[in-house]
Amino acid sequence: MSEHDWFDRLPYAIAELHKAKPALERLHQMSLKSIEVQWALTDALGIPSGERDIIERLIRQCPDAPTIVQLLKEFPFQQFRPEKLGEVEMETDIVPMDVPRRLEEQQIRRNGKIWLGLVDRVSHSHDDSRSRAHELSSL
Repeated sequence: MSEHDWFDRLPYAIAELHKAKPALERLHQMSLKSIEVQWALTDALGIPSGERDIIERLIRQCPDAPTIVQLLKEFPFQQFRPEKLGEVEMETDIVPMDVPRRLEEQQIRRNGKIWLGLVDRVSHSHDDSRSRAHELSSL
């Protein structure tokens, strides 16, 4: 296979993964995301997860749907769904105010209007999040 022949195999690989997914869901008695089937197949094929060309290798090595089902019939898909053991809520923010924080765009209802705002996701308190919302524009 030449350097870029794996592009030609992409539609085949996608089709076979989609064909295998319902059979794997019945076999494992759980709904699966397509990405979970891809992750499992890379593991079953021995493709290291940190490899730079992981997608290319998966497409090049992708078998047909029945073989995918056979390879993954005993795969522990639950490993992709970690169990939440607990939650910790702090009364005060442990991250100093001058540390960069992740902001997420969110619709915020305030004073009878809907605002598009950026919300600080480090804090989890509803009141605290509202107070840190930056009004960008009214919808």
